[in-house]
Parts: sequence; structure tokens; C-alpha cells
Amino acid sequence: MDDLDALYDQLDAYADSIRAKDRLIEQQAKDLAALRSDIEAQVRIAIEEAARASGLERDAARYRWLRRQAVAVKNYASGNPNWEIDWALRGESFDAAIDAALAQGKEG
Repeated sequence: MDDLDALYDQLDAYADSIRAKDRLIEQQAKDLAALRSDIEAQVRIAIEEAARASGLERDAARYRWLRRQAVAVKNYASGNPNWEIDWALRGESFDAAIDAALAQGKEG
């Protein structure tokens, strides 16, 4: 029976080793899932920031175009300069007009 008891002890130790490895694998799977979630969140943030940067680049191009189009400044002494340009537009129609002129390659 001593040989059989020794064999049972070895099997128990082996089973304990397998259970420990299973716990380690489960923890690693949880860690990997958390890392994947973090990476996905960072990718979403990067995409949002790229879109934001693209909008800022468009705004900067509009400003540079507008700056080249300005022909005169009136009433600067009042601290509120009024730029004269070829047309009077505001808001989205203003942006659309600038975008159209940029697309056509119009320069001031």
C-alpha cells in the first residue's frame, strides 16, 4: 500500500499544480480582457482626437484663407477691427463659402 499511497500523493500534487495553473490562466485571461478594453478605449480616443484635429486644421485653413482675403481694416482705433472682404457671410454659410473658394484654389 505504500506505493499506492505515494502514487495518490503524486496525483494529488499534480492535480494541485494543474488547479494552480488553471487559476493563473484565468487571471491572465482577465488581465488580457482588461488590457483589450483599455486599448479599445485608447483607440476610440485617438479616433475622436484625429477628427478634432481635422476640424482644427480646416478652421486654420479657413483663417489663413480669410486673412489673405482681407483688404482693409476700419476703426482699429476702437479696438474692434472690421475686416472688409468681398462678401458678407456668417456662420456655416461663411465656412461653406471659404471651403468652396479653397477647393477652387482661389487665393487672395
